Amino acid sequence: MARQDAQTWEKPIPWPLRVWRGEKFPGFWFYFGYLIGGFFRMLVQVRYRGLANIPKTGPALLVSNHISHVDPIMVGMMVGDAKRLPTMIGKQEMFDSILGRAIRGIGAIPVKRGGGSDAVIETVAEALADGKIVGIMAEGTITKDPEYWPQPAKTGAARIALAAPGVPVIPVVQWGVHESFDFYNKKLKWLKRTKHRILIFEPLEIGPDATIESITEQINVALRKGVEELKVAL
Repeated sequence: MARQDAQTWEKPIPWPLRVWRGEKFPGFWFYFGYLIGGFFRMLVQVRYRGLANIPKTGPALLVSNHISHVDPIMVGMMVGDAKRLPTMIGKQEMFDSILGRAIRGIGAIPVKRGGGSDAVIETVAEALADGKIVGIMAEGTITKDPEYWPQPAKTGAARIALAAPGVPVIPVVQWGVHESFDFYNKKLKWLKRTKHRILIFEPLEIGPDATIESITEQINVALRKGVEELKVAL
């Protein structure tokens, strides 16, 4: 798997201009997503490397590490800055919460804890067949490692990749936001504008003989390499 070599960090689209660019959520939910994104722009300084690896058209499966409760927002903002519309996969508990209507409104896909059921895989494969950018947290839950290293990836992303052959599977590695938003360890620093960096790798090379195990291992290697790089960068 090749990786973007450029060492410069890309700034996001200035948020006031975001309203006129790229794909948009339908109706009210466009304004909801716009406001949430603008709010987090004030709280977190985001920079990217490899944003051009997000395809301008057509589907892709983004597979990210998981360090904070706000990771889906960070990944969604990144997809928006690539002028695409994110479709995130999230835990069923979030859909059953007070935020459930909003999460459904922006097109997220629910999965039950310990899930990865055939029905969910089929739903995600259909979203990819429709040309959507789908994001999934590889570990299925926020890492419990005290130094925030990725835990072993669940098999869901690999199963989706095999159910949607030919769709690019793109590792996404993020680092920084956990310094301000870590609810498990009661770390919440609203006034600290945390630096958050996101690496977007080139798609994995998935051959015709790939298996769930081999794809999952590729994901594990990519995420750990990315975290190692970002730990040094920040």
